Amino acid sequence: MLENFVPRTMRHFTRNRFFPLREGSTWKQETAAIRKIEIEKDILAPLGDLPLAQVDKVLLQTQLNDLAKKLSQARVQHTRFYMKAIFEEAIDQGFVEKNPARKLVLPKQLRATDKTTLTWNQLRLVLASVPLRDRILLTLDMTETFRPSELFALRWSDFDMDAGTLSVRQTAFRGKLRDYGKTRMSLRTVHVPQGLANDLWLWKQECPDPSPDAFIFPNARKRNGATKNGFIARTTIVPVC
Repeated sequence: MLENFVPRTMRHFTRNRFFPLREGSTWKQETAAIRKIEIEKDILAPLGDLPLAQVDKVLLQTQLNDLAKKLSQARVQHTRFYMKAIFEEAIDQGFVEKNPARKLVLPKQLRATDKTTLTWNQLRLVLASVPLRDRILLTLDMTETFRPSELFALRWSDFDMDAGTLSVRQTAFRGKLRDYGKTRMSLRTVHVPQGLANDLWLWKQECPDPSPDAFIFPNARKRNGATKNGFIARTTIVPVC
């Protein structure tokens, strides 16, 4: 019925008329899950019960100011962007006449972004303190531009010791294997340094299952529905604070 599609509150409009448009166009699957969590927590939790027409600039600016006291600069910037985007969409759909978020300003006292980095000696100590499997995972993540979703889907058939390569043929996301990646270039063959190839060969001798179809970095135990020695499932999404 038509009345089911008339937004009663800001929450109702955002969930039923804003999210679907973003999910079908500008948001990829990974992005959608994170952005929806942020919007729910930072915008809808404090303001979602209000009718759209009752949300004004002062309420939105006050919420931004409050967020700036506890969240990162990037998170506050995201919030302002989506406040504007939600009301721009509400204008396009004829539910409000003006955008109360149009002139919102970023608070001056934003939390500085933590740019702490490890020194080379600290990094070597970290790598030396973890088991072989974890050391290889960390090294691949830091030096070979692999995403976690790509690393967790690697099988031993993807490793060519003679050529010194790893081939990404699938990706793992939210408990599922996919035959595609985040970008068109995700599925690719990557050359690895000789030392790293040697470490992979050593891990193959120690791992639970070195057969071609087995995962190089298997799940260590059965938990939250995961299969032991299956792929590591990235089922928990934590938004940036």
